[in-house]
Amino acid sequence: MKPENIDPARTRRLAKAFKDIVAGRRTVSTATDARLYLEAVRAQPNPSTCIETMVASEHGIRGISTSVQTDPSPVFLTAHVIPFLEYLADPGIRAIHEGGLLRQILLAIVNLPDCLELSPDAMA
Repeated sequence: MKPENIDPARTRRLAKAFKDIVAGRRTVSTATDARLYLEAVRAQPNPSTCIETMVASEHGIRGISTSVQTDPSPVFLTAHVIPFLEYLADPGIRAIHEGGLLRQILLAIVNLPDCLELSPDAMA
């Protein structure tokens, strides 16, 4: 989602939500919070700066990890998680620290508790 595609008041609210979650003043604990955070991330005008800010904050990383696992429904994944992953495809993000920040975000996404509980048979 490009910031120019949403109204200025919504852009300000999303920017505030992003800053509050990254600073730890607000947590992602419901599907509504997850939708808001994923939208707020995608509304950031500079993907590289956004990802640097998220990775620099334990709360930012935790927010993403929680957001992608809050609602496993296909509707949520299609409407919110996939657009977030598309946002991560920005070439500037891959270039930062030779992809190191992108790797940290992706590890936060795939290091979900459900992944850790898979039996070896499930991996085959």
